[in-house]
Amino acid sequence: MDVDSENLENDDASGLRPEEQPVAHFDATGPRPEDQPAARFGLQHPPLLAWFSRDLYRDVGQRWNGIGYGYLFLLLTITWLIVLASAHLSLGQFIESRLPPMLEQVPSVTITDGEVITDVEQPYTITDEDGEVIFTIDTRENSELEWFKNTSPGALLTSDMLHIRKSAHELRRIELSDIESFAIDKDIVSGWVNSVRRWWLIVALPCCLIGSILFRFLQNLLYATLGLALASLRDQELSFDCSMRLAAIAVTPVILLDTLMSLASVPSPPFCLWPLAGIGISLSYLAFGITSCQRATIDEAAEGNTFD
Repeated sequence: MDVDSENLENDDASGLRPEEQPVAHFDATGPRPEDQPAARFGLQHPPLLAWFSRDLYRDVGQRWNGIGYGYLFLLLTITWLIVLASAHLSLGQFIESRLPPMLEQVPSVTITDGEVITDVEQPYTITDEDGEVIFTIDTRENSELEWFKNTSPGALLTSDMLHIRKSAHELRRIELSDIESFAIDKDIVSGWVNSVRRWWLIVALPCCLIGSILFRFLQNLLYATLGLALASLRDQELSFDCSMRLAAIAVTPVILLDTLMSLASVPSPPFCLWPLAGIGISLSYLAFGITSCQRATIDEAAEGNTFD
């Protein structure tokens, strides 16, 4: 009689014994408990801790809200500001030190009804600081035949066409017949350069930011879907919002590596090796984050701590 009474006391209203009670998984699709602890880590922590910290990924998975895109937007904004600010300084140094000698060589040229007119002796060449010819003006008949023998990058302005050679195998021709009236000289070019220097950062930042935000959003959608598939294979409950948050943290190391390589002017690896490596790194960290959350859930279940 005493044994039966003790057993009944151990049973709850659902009729299940404690050891039979279901263990709550992290980040269930329902509302979060009001007594759930506040997040330990803020938006400033992932750039440092995303490389190695299981605690960060657990915290993001269990205690952050939303899909993590506020953090990703902040990270992209800061990294693009750093990269573009560095490029702006480099551009300013180029304009101040290397460009003036080349600007002094720019002659007066007019284009009227598609025909180039200039009073300089031809062929006229503009060279860079190393003495390499970067621009040639030659309006004489068949002048391009001699220029084509050279395979170095540069440009040739003839009487009715602009030839631009980027490499020995890439040549572009621009017809001038549609130009009714156009004039250029060193003062005009200098004005263009100053305008570019003044406005390019203001224009470049939103363009780069919008493009990267759209790309990372679509990328994270794909990564989050793969995260759900991985969690399913591991018999682990995972909401889509949680998978999106973990994906946002998982791409952090790749974004930071991209930034460092841009600042250090590291040449891009051949073909598409770095993009493939970036995908591998991000997916590895995503798997790391998912297993970190699962381990935390198991530990909490072992201690008898549930969210319900």
